[in-house]
Amino acid sequence: MSEGRARYMMATKAIHKLGDISRDKPDLCVIHSEDEENYIGNWVTGFGFVEVKFPKATTRELTEEEKDKYDGMQIAIGDQPAFIVDIKPPSDIPKEAPIIVLTEDATRKKQLENKLKEYKGRMDPYRAPEMQMGTICKIAVLERLLRDGQVNVWDLSVEMAKTYGSGFGTREFNVACAVMEDYCKTGGKNLSGGTGLK
Repeated sequence: MSEGRARYMMATKAIHKLGDISRDKPDLCVIHSEDEENYIGNWVTGFGFVEVKFPKATTRELTEEEKDKYDGMQIAIGDQPAFIVDIKPPSDIPKEAPIIVLTEDATRKKQLENKLKEYKGRMDPYRAPEMQMGTICKIAVLERLLRDGQVNVWDLSVEMAKTYGSGFGTREFNVACAVMEDYCKTGGKNLSGGTGLK
């Protein structure tokens, strides 16, 4: 089996170990690896089956129109947090991106440590990384912040893009950075929604 960078494609035929889960019309799937005859990944929407085989003969790259249609789309499956489909290459993180500096407040540091535990508890081992990218980005930014005392936004974004390939979500990453910066500066006073700092 050849391990490749995750990427979005369009498919119709799909085979899971539980049976045929094909679709009548081409639909969005995310591919993590491949063998000689199949791409392997999962449908972006549906019941969350993983390790689905999409025959190469019936799976194709997205057209430019489809990239425009799906890029930035928010998708929620069941009671899981929504994720953003991020198809186009990252281009909105400037190289002169800011440095997020950890607060000096001991109480807030403890709150951030607890927040990191909360984020890690949200991770579902059965969901594809692309569908949890918001939480993955928040964990990465907060771990780096607590470990090093600061985060170089550009450097971390490059690391994550290498790790997750086209599955890396620049929008989710930018949100994660903004959230962590506000937690450090104000305790989250400028944020709405979410569970905040406890």
